[in-house]
Amino acid sequence: FNAFLKTLEEPPRHAIFILATTEKHKILPTILSRCQIYDFNRISVEDTVNHLSYVASKEGITAEPEALNVIAMKADGGMRDALSIFDQVVSFTGGNITYKSVIDNLNVLDYEYYFRLTDCFLENKVSDALLLFNDILNKGFDGSHFITGLSSHFRDLLVGKDPVTLPLLEVGASIRQRYQEQAQKCPLPFLYRAMKLCNECDLNYRISKNKRLLVELTLIQVAQLTTEGDDVSGGRGPAKTIKPIFTQPAAVQPPQVASAPQVQQASLHTSPSSVTTQAANGTTARHPQASATAQPGALASSGSASSAPSQGAGVAPTVKEERKIPVMKMSSLGVSIKNPQRDQTTQNTAATHVPKVQQPEEDFIFNDRDLNYYWQEYAGQLPKEQDALTKRMQMLRPVLLNNSTTFEVVVDNEFAAKDFTALIPELQSYLRGRLKNSKVVMTVRVSEATETIRPVGRVEKFQMMAQKNQALMQLKDVFGLELY
Repeated sequence: FNAFLKTLEEPPRHAIFILATTEKHKILPTILSRCQIYDFNRISVEDTVNHLSYVASKEGITAEPEALNVIAMKADGGMRDALSIFDQVVSFTGGNITYKSVIDNLNVLDYEYYFRLTDCFLENKVSDALLLFNDILNKGFDGSHFITGLSSHFRDLLVGKDPVTLPLLEVGASIRQRYQEQAQKCPLPFLYRAMKLCNECDLNYRISKNKRLLVELTLIQVAQLTTEGDDVSGGRGPAKTIKPIFTQPAAVQPPQVASAPQVQQASLHTSPSSVTTQAANGTTARHPQASATAQPGALASSGSASSAPSQGAGVAPTVKEERKIPVMKMSSLGVSIKNPQRDQTTQNTAATHVPKVQQPEEDFIFNDRDLNYYWQEYAGQLPKEQDALTKRMQMLRPVLLNNSTTFEVVVDNEFAAKDFTALIPELQSYLRGRLKNSKVVMTVRVSEATETIRPVGRVEKFQMMAQKNQALMQLKDVFGLELY
């Protein structure tokens, strides 16, 4: 591509290049930017069936529409493959193509198995489903091929359930009618979960050591999806609900009505340790006699209540409440419970303090040598996908202009100028950081016809040297040398 890029940049007027590929992502962006791109899609199943019907009528061959549909799906959008399969089936059947002969010749699993399996799933007949799968294995079909076809069958049932999505069903007319009839029997949640289970089985099939057991487990799970009373969500167990560790106790009404200042004071002096003990134990310990004297809202820890000795009936024990100032994080507000006036003064002092603005560093002076060094350094760091741009940058030499901060890059055509102009913001920022000069400016210019650009390529260097010394050409001819 790098060698072809030069030809594309300056193509001859009499030539038009047509590039064809199936892997457009592997072509370099510099090539794609110079091409007009036309994307061709694969041929649909319907168009393939119509063309095969036309060929069969011209050749005097009788073919069932369902048989041609199987051939078209097997071709996967390629008309050449469809005609090759068609020719193979004609030779096998002697000119009478039927659905049975096609699936036998192409080793395709019959639709009938999938319809019968779905009926077993809807009726929760696990044993019948396992017997059908065993019959399929005895016919020589692989488990991976079977589970992929089952996933496609559930997808077709989902598509055939709604008349809006019915055109997406790429099957024959008679089989389309069967899909519509069976789709009405299948609930949507069943189809969603069945598709998910089959897809997970397909993903895990390669890494499974017991592949048959994996497919049989999937069939069992799909058959259990419609069981009444069972909630099999995607083949997994029911979701677990997490219950709270403790419950919030009901608020206890105080026996005495306190005034507003007392309530506020009690709420400020509530001990955090008592609340922690309440949350950990799930209960609130309150002495029967202490409730009459304690402030409303204050809670006594369970340890202090249980440690109180039992007294007589007429003697009330003395309960000493431990009052602590709670630790409150009010740094964002600048308020402290201990000393609000001092914190307010500190906040005012911090507000009046203005940090000094750091002065920008002085720009460094650089020359052509420094500029070319970091130019080549940037070119060497480009990814491999931009190899053409890397080679072009390595051949160019930026030149400083008179003001010592603006440099110029001279290219030989408009395409290269467009590429380097798009690169200016990124390359300019990189050079400013490496040269430590914020005033670096990059400009791009296309060379004039009369302007001579110093050649830097190997071929150009040899041609310049041969013009100065003809003996080089004689040396090349005598020894049969070639320049790479």
